[in-house]
Amino acid sequence: MERNSDNCNEAENGYRILFEESPESMLVIDTAGSIARFNEAAHRQLGYSRDEFARLGIRDIDPFETDEGIGAKARKVLHEGTAEFDVKQRTKSGDLRDVHVITRVIPFGGRNVFYSIWRDVTQFNSSLQALRTALQRAEEAKARAETIVESLGEAISIQGPDFRVLYQNRMSRDKVGAHIGEYCYSAYERRDRICEGCPVVASFTDANPHTVVRSTRTGRGVSFFEITASVLRDTEGRIIAGIEVARDITARKGAESELCRRIDKLGHAPSELVSAIREVYESGRNLGLPLAKPFAGEGEKDIMIPLHELLSARELQVLRMIASGKAGRTIADELSLSVKTVATFRSRILKKMRLANNAQLAQYAIRNGLVD
Repeated sequence: MERNSDNCNEAENGYRILFEESPESMLVIDTAGSIARFNEAAHRQLGYSRDEFARLGIRDIDPFETDEGIGAKARKVLHEGTAEFDVKQRTKSGDLRDVHVITRVIPFGGRNVFYSIWRDVTQFNSSLQALRTALQRAEEAKARAETIVESLGEAISIQGPDFRVLYQNRMSRDKVGAHIGEYCYSAYERRDRICEGCPVVASFTDANPHTVVRSTRTGRGVSFFEITASVLRDTEGRIIAGIEVARDITARKGAESELCRRIDKLGHAPSELVSAIREVYESGRNLGLPLAKPFAGEGEKDIMIPLHELLSARELQVLRMIASGKAGRTIADELSLSVKTVATFRSRILKKMRLANNAQLAQYAIRNGLVD
């Protein structure tokens, strides 16, 4: 008998230690809502002393719960035997915290009571809300990015490491059709293996952007596309996909071809044009054949070009002011220029007109009626 009694006392002491030392708030509450027993964590986590907490009821801790609500929960637990729910609790200092309650009915002292464990989930709920907010913002950012990419006038597609198409924007789908899940070389080039010179392969190899120009025959003829590939990385910097941006440069190619055709057609005209311009600049007499003929009119008259007509409008303006006797500072102030800029204009004028100084410049201007 004594041994059994000792075992019972030992077990009771063990349970008491587990109850008191638990980091979770543990309470025994009667069916009327009064707290019969509680451990250290219960009053400490709410900021009360043991004596203060012993005088409290559930309504003192849960400011949002009514007597009717407490009664309804008690009846529900008594009926079902166990329950879990979330409540708001107020600490002694007035702060609110989120608490998850696990309670069940147990016999205690010859009557049924509620054995409850209160777990503070304030930090967990705060982190969860922050995560939800971050996810919502990420979804909104994703939606905005997709809207922008969808509206771009360039064909954009994303290929995975196995070269399957993961994404196409509207322009890509319009140009080559929808091919999500297909191999890019099969969908775009009708090949059974990766294309030679593929820019995505090059980007996967060295992680740098690569550009190629490809041509394809359509119902409207041959079209040219400039394709630029680059890599996409995850948050840890690993390459997870390749992105291709295809620009239709058919019009540009056509313009380049036309330019080359015209240059070839000109033949030797550029050298003749340079010679004629040099002759005009050096002698002021005539353009010479064959470039003189379009300007000669009916006869074989020489065409004389006054030297001041080689000047720009601003240079001619500066020439007239110098010829009128105005100093460089005065000219600079009237034209809102720096003195250095005026000096540069003067040097150009003298060089173009093959004059040595301001005196010769003034004589020329008077002789040609450029000044009074």
